[in-house]
Amino acid sequence: MNWASVEFFHLNTQTKEFYPLSPLPIAAGFPSPADDHREGILSLSELLIEHTASTVFAWASGRSMEGAGIYDGDLLIIDRAKTPKDGDIVIAFVNGEWTVKFYKKQGKAVALVSASQYYEPILPQPDDEWQLFGVVTFTVRDHGNRLAYKRKGGL
Repeated sequence: MNWASVEFFHLNTQTKEFYPLSPLPIAAGFPSPADDHREGILSLSELLIEHTASTVFAWASGRSMEGAGIYDGDLLIIDRAKTPKDGDIVIAFVNGEWTVKFYKKQGKAVALVSASQYYEPILPQPDDEWQLFGVVTFTVRDHGNRLAYKRKGGL
């Protein structure tokens, strides 16, 4: 796979959409008394995007990052302005292939590490063609499979 074969989506900065935010949290465990004081409106852009001009979106593919909560078909929000820190999840282009992996700094060396024991770490060598593309800041998961349906030409 090469640079041209991956489609990245950019944020539409022309409109800002706001959505109602429930004043009552939805319990996913034991409720907290402090939860009663949340309410208002929510802008997904303001919540999820720090650097608007440097943020792109891409679909995750494969199973190597399931241990980090990234599943096949998830939408990745990628910030190209962020400098990766040890342990961040990054998008990299290594020897003609796109990959999403943990960024591990080992001295001056970099390792791109899967969240699965079944995949070997990628250890870029000086003669390798590779580039860090950006830091994954959030993922969006479609629990109703609507995005997968739309991606295949539905709706």
